[in-house]
Amino acid sequence: MDFTISWDTIIGVLALLVAIGSYIYTWRFNHYAIDLINLKVDQICEHNNISFEIVNISTKPIKITDITLFDNAGKKIVDNGFSPKQFRKYQNSLNAKKWEMEHAKDFIPGLNPYTSPINNMNLSNSLNNDESCPFDESTYLKSDDSEYFSYFVDTFPSTIKVTTKQHINYFSKFKSFSTNFNKSN
Repeated sequence: MDFTISWDTIIGVLALLVAIGSYIYTWRFNHYAIDLINLKVDQICEHNNISFEIVNISTKPIKITDITLFDNAGKKIVDNGFSPKQFRKYQNSLNAKKWEMEHAKDFIPGLNPYTSPINNMNLSNSLNNDESCPFDESTYLKSDDSEYFSYFVDTFPSTIKVTTKQHINYFSKFKSFSTNFNKSN
């Protein structure tokens, strides 16, 4: 059998290679992708607060429809509802009552430091960043944009599952990230 290479064969092979390269280029730049960054654990009022960011690393906007946390056994973890602001307000009111009881028989009543407007204003300003910010509704992320999430949890998650409207993990619309939350982070 005699095998000869003609100009038609060369042009056909080159066209095939260009078509394959074009397909790979198009898939690569039109593929949706996300990443999980800035994993962090904080102790706030003796409660575990985990935080992270989801970043869109693709060239097109992406819609996040759900974020779910799972422990080692596969059980779903939800925000436990702890509010440092409410907790500190409650502690402040207890301290105010205690101060009033201790100073009730004073000859000249003093200003209660726990009920002063200056103390309450400083308390409010310092607590706004400590509140949890769990996923609660769908959100769009523009290209190279990120969204911050935080949860107060009783057990640390081993997996964070992010679900989107678009296919992000080959043929699925979700991507799972393994986590390693340590208190030493």
